Amino acid sequence: MKTGLGWMMVAALALLPGCLVVDSMRFQQARDAAMAVPAGPLPLELPMQDMDGLITFPAKVNGKADLLFALDTGAPVSVLLAGAETAPLGLDLSDAQKLGDSPASPIGSFRFGFTVDMGPVALRDLPMIAVPIDTMPCRDRLDKMGVRGIVGADLLRHYVVEADFDADRLRLHDPKGWAPPSGATILPLEFKDGHIYVQAGVTLPDGRQADGLFHVDSGKNTALLLRVGTDPAFLMPPAGGKTRHACYINGLEEQREGDAVVLRAAGAAMPAVPSLYSPPGSLKMGGSIGTIGAGALRRWNVTFDYPGKRLILLPRAGGVTAPS
Repeated sequence: MKTGLGWMMVAALALLPGCLVVDSMRFQQARDAAMAVPAGPLPLELPMQDMDGLITFPAKVNGKADLLFALDTGAPVSVLLAGAETAPLGLDLSDAQKLGDSPASPIGSFRFGFTVDMGPVALRDLPMIAVPIDTMPCRDRLDKMGVRGIVGADLLRHYVVEADFDADRLRLHDPKGWAPPSGATILPLEFKDGHIYVQAGVTLPDGRQADGLFHVDSGKNTALLLRVGTDPAFLMPPAGGKTRHACYINGLEEQREGDAVVLRAAGAAMPAVPSLYSPPGSLKMGGSIGTIGAGALRRWNVTFDYPGKRLILLPRAGGVTAPS
């Protein structure tokens, strides 16, 4: 079983009932006002750990709880998975409820005024959605990884964030004056509801090609998901083959393994990319035909430049490597 941490939080905030609308407005205003405070001059480095294919780093929350966070481009808002590890924060989740009418809506509570201190940088006055971990599917997987927090856009919108998989470091650069290194592949980013997308394509083993918009989700630890029904070339692999279960915040989705494909983007090509196929009618993401996950991204040293609306790929030492 592979775990996807693309939490689909925008769906939770888009269709809120009753008094939750007031909280969601306050939540968005608090996000806009939250600050990223560096401990020194940029660039700064954070230790990065590969946890079951995810990009993770430690942080202290409100000076009380040491938690492991995942850097998730599929997370427009920040999340706490509340359980024993978050007990020092004194979270009262007695008001936790389903945060919307969408099937992707989680059970949780709006909470305000957090400081997430990563050492070199701290996010202050940050609102977060607290999700009781006991309501999550795949609890055993979450416990194995130890991830208890998710940060995406709330960090990435402030800096150019470089994930150096060769050095196991996250580097935070000042968007002003930063330029991509020589030899990099640069993909323009499209933003929809806080998620990021790139134009890319795949070449199937029989030579057919499909090109379109791909969701970029560093919180999904598999390499490539293709959505059946979005392109004529994408056909569901026959029943009886290998399957995996993607674990989303609202439940499980069975996905079938397909043959490896070539992933193409901006003149760069990645051969032998493992593919998964989601069935027709599965959760749609911004009109995309597929999702590029961390399993593919980590074949490069990748830089997320939200301010400049760019995704930058730089070859790793020793060339492009296959995901573990």
